[in-house]
Amino acid sequence: LILGPRRFEPGESVEINDQVISLLGTLILWQNWVAFNAGASPQKSIVVLAGMTTVASSCMAILSEIIYSRLRYGSINLPVLGGVLLCSLVGTSAYCSVVMPRFGLIAGMIYPAAFRLLKCLRLRLSVDDVVDAFAVHAGGGMCGCIIVGLFADQDLVSSNSYGMLLG
Repeated sequence: LILGPRRFEPGESVEINDQVISLLGTLILWQNWVAFNAGASPQKSIVVLAGMTTVASSCMAILSEIIYSRLRYGSINLPVLGGVLLCSLVGTSAYCSVVMPRFGLIAGMIYPAAFRLLKCLRLRLSVDDVVDAFAVHAGGGMCGCIIVGLFADQDLVSSNSYGMLLG
C-alpha cells in the first residue's frame, strides 16, 4: 500500500525468490492438511478414509505434474509443482470424506491442468499474484466441487443424493 504496486510488463512472469524454502513450506503444509482433512471428518469411522483420499489425490496430482513437465519441458518447475500440490489439497478438502481413495486418484490427474490453465490466465491478464493463490484456490475449488458431483459414494453421503457416476 505504501510502496504501490510492483511494475512488470504484460506477460512477464514474476517468480518466487527462494524455490527451496517455498517447496519446504508447501510440504509442511501438506502434512498438516492431511491431518486437517482426516480430523475434520464428520464421522469417526471415516477418518482413515479421508486421510487416504487426501494422500492419494495429492500424490497423483504431483505424479501427473512431474510426468507432464518432464515430457513437455524436460525438467520440473518447483513452484508449479508446489502450486499443483496445494491446488489438489484445496480440492480434496471438498470431497475427502465422501469419495473413495480410488476416485481420489482419478481426481488427482486433473489438478495440474486446472492449475496451469488458471496460471496462464493470470499471466495473460498481468495480475500480480506471485504465489498463484488464485490458480490454487479457484482451480482446486472448482475441481473439488465437480469431483463431489461425479464420485460421491452413496454409503458415505448422509443424504439421498450421491455422485452421478456412482448412482
